[in-house]
Amino acid sequence: MDYWLVRADWGIHGGGNQFIRFIQEKIWENGYKDKYQDIVNSIDIGDTVFLADKSKIKYYAICSYNFKDGKTIEVETWFEFDTPIVFQSKGAYTKTISRIADQKFLNRILIEFNKRKFSHASVVEEIEDIESVYLNSVKIKNYFSLYDITIENLKNKREIYFVGGNGEGKTILLQGILLALKKHYPGSVIEHIREIKSSMELLIKDDKSDKYASNKNIKNVYAYGINRNKVREKYDTYGYSGIFDTSDFKDTTFLKNPLDVLRTDNNLIDDFVEKLNQDILIGSLKVIKRNHEINFDEGGHSIVFETLSEGYKSTIIWLCDLVSRLIDNQPNIERLVDFKAIVLVDEIDLYLHPKWKYSFVYSLRKVFPKIQFIMITHSTATVLGASEDAVFYKIYKENGETKVSHPMRNIKNLMANSLSTSPLFDMDTARARDNDNNLDTREDFISSKIHNIIKERTKGKKAIVEEEIIDMINQELDDYLKENDL
Repeated sequence: MDYWLVRADWGIHGGGNQFIRFIQEKIWENGYKDKYQDIVNSIDIGDTVFLADKSKIKYYAICSYNFKDGKTIEVETWFEFDTPIVFQSKGAYTKTISRIADQKFLNRILIEFNKRKFSHASVVEEIEDIESVYLNSVKIKNYFSLYDITIENLKNKREIYFVGGNGEGKTILLQGILLALKKHYPGSVIEHIREIKSSMELLIKDDKSDKYASNKNIKNVYAYGINRNKVREKYDTYGYSGIFDTSDFKDTTFLKNPLDVLRTDNNLIDDFVEKLNQDILIGSLKVIKRNHEINFDEGGHSIVFETLSEGYKSTIIWLCDLVSRLIDNQPNIERLVDFKAIVLVDEIDLYLHPKWKYSFVYSLRKVFPKIQFIMITHSTATVLGASEDAVFYKIYKENGETKVSHPMRNIKNLMANSLSTSPLFDMDTARARDNDNNLDTREDFISSKIHNIIKERTKGKKAIVEEEIIDMINQELDDYLKENDL
């Protein structure tokens, strides 16, 4: 058995200090492409490797595998000494790797080795704060039912949907992505993951990096859970705690008061009010801002915010919360369209009418084209209204383990009945439960009814001119509009 002295500092131009990576990955690597290859290849399984920093040996390990590529060996685990072994660093022992051939030097190291206590090496990574970027890839291991998940090639995607049945792990997946993106957690979240933290592995690649990392804290990340309709003066200071609001979670997350946000004297807020009225809100509801006062008007009638429907109320609450945080965290931005962020939303279409579901995300994208939205939906209407560049994943479970499908590509051109029976939603049938087997697959309700009436009226007629058909259609439309007060 041989003893080896190796180093982990590759220098500024070579990649810097590699201690953390070596310990995490249970390896040692030669940082040179043209030196020491033969020496690395001569390390045998069972050899002892001492890892030094300048004149201090801090770790040791036993070689468990040599790739014989002149670069990498694997070790069983790295052990850390309670106090480093100090030695005189000169000659061969200043190099990246050297076999300890000097018996006196080796004896001195082994004597010090036997005096010391050691434990499994652990590292506390220095958190790296990163400005606005987009998520490209994420790896999640051992986060509740997410045993081993990898999702890749998202950096150019701004509209990402996860679809799946109840209890399949969709919310847990959003939580895992959030934990991979952020490294500062509120106490309630720390408690939530306490028992599994040591076994979790959360890695991301952003759009500016080609390597996975576990220590990046992406600044402009926001997340909204299903309880995004609650406000209080003491609101969530993190901007993403709400994604952990579930039935078994101890705390409820509160958001900023939307009326306080809308009253703010700020050009971006004024623009946002305009976008709410023009693009986002549906129906006749309008937000009226006058003299720093906020009122809501619906068809000429003034309405108190608290009496709005849950769809209107929750949408206004979480969007105001988001815009306020974007303005606070990106103070140099002068236009809404220039905000960059990653926004995770559980059940994006919660409380919304199908007509609003169809247009909602598309409208959001018009207002915030540079935000990467990562969302959960159960709605065929939302998927039907998705943008051209949207991407869809199905979430499902096998033997208690949550899985993520490959991107489902042949979704965008499906009609509603085909979409509901597609693998994305997996319904057994698109028929009404009490149907009479006269299945109607036309695109919308009105054209379907008109078709049936015209078909009945023309039954038995051997010839009919186009003008008669147009007259009958116009008559049926007039009758329909009168009956429905349209």
